[in-house]
Amino acid sequence: MKVIKSNVENIENEVVLLYKLTKGKKNKTASKLTDEELAQDYPVDVWLEYEDVNEKEDKPITLLSIMSGDTVIVAQSATLQRDFFEILDIVGDRNFTIRFTDGKSNAGRRFMSCELVGID
Repeated sequence: MKVIKSNVENIENEVVLLYKLTKGKKNKTASKLTDEELAQDYPVDVWLEYEDVNEKEDKPITLLSIMSGDTVIVAQSATLQRDFFEILDIVGDRNFTIRFTDGKSNAGRRFMSCELVGID
């Protein structure tokens, strides 16, 4: 696992937090969020972009972990990651809240995204 960037300075030194964001047993996968979970708003407390290895294919993958309270949601979706970082570009260092969304591509595949719902 290799840290790319985070809103927590020197997150590599925050061992428990780093574990929760990358290996926590209760972490949710964005693509498996229920309709109820998709309808919720998530204040973004901590986020982490990191590289890990896809064990099935033995290839590096980029993941985004978002912590909201005790909830950690991990996303591999390039669309979700792009939209999240576009939100960051707009809000800067301010605290903000997102909502996860999903949709269907032209090919009929489900994709994940997120949208800004508030600035705290």
